Amino acid sequence: MIRIVKYNAGNIQSVLFALERIGVNAEVTDSPELLQSADKVIFPGGR
Repeated sequence: MIRIVKYNAGNIQSVLFALERIGVNAEVTDSPELLQSADKVIFPGGR
């Protein structure tokens, strides 16, 4: 499972949309336990 770090910054919706377009399911979370158990973690950011 790919998880996206929810930290109230960055453009999470754009990341989710891009992943969806290539057929990848992802979950947004701020849970340390879920992030630790993820196969991959995306930390969205600016620029």
